[in-house]
Amino acid sequence: MITLPRAFLSAVIVLLVLSTVLPAIPVVRASLATLVVDDDGYASPTDCDATDTAYNSIQAAINDASDGDEIVVCPGTYNEQITINKNGLKVRSFDGSAVDGTPDTVIEPNELTPAAVVISGNENEFVGFYIKDSTTGHSTLTRIGEYSSKETVT
Repeated sequence: MITLPRAFLSAVIVLLVLSTVLPAIPVVRASLATLVVDDDGYASPTDCDATDTAYNSIQAAINDASDGDEIVVCPGTYNEQITINKNGLKVRSFDGSAVDGTPDTVIEPNELTPAAVVISGNENEFVGFYIKDSTTGHSTLTRIGEYSSKETVT
C-alpha cells in the first residue's frame, strides 16, 4: 500500500475545492475605462483641448465601451442618433451642458426615427445634453439634464 504525505493530500483537497468554487466567481475587470469624445477627435478626460486621440462620434465610443465604462463628451454638435445598448454605462457631457443651462453639448440627428436617443440596457446614465430637433424645419432644443435607467428602457 502506498502512503501519501499528509501535506500532499491537503493540497489535493484544496485544489479540488477551488476547482468547484472558482468557476462561480465572476470575472471583473481591474478598472473601468473612460472614453472621450470630441468633435475634432482630440481630447482627454480632463481637457477638451488636449492633443490625445479621442472619438469624434458618441456612438463609436458607445460601441467600443464595455459595461460599466464612462463616456465623457466634450462640447460640440454631434449629428447622430444614439443607441445605448450596454449596462451600467455613464454617458455625460464634459461640463454638464444641460445641467448648467448652456446648450454647448448638442445631439442633432438627421432623423428622429425611432428617437434621437434610444437606451436599451440597465443602470445607464445619460447626463448633460441638449437634443436639437431640426427635422421639422423649426429648430427646437430639448434639455436632458439627467436620465438614469434602472430597468430596461426601449
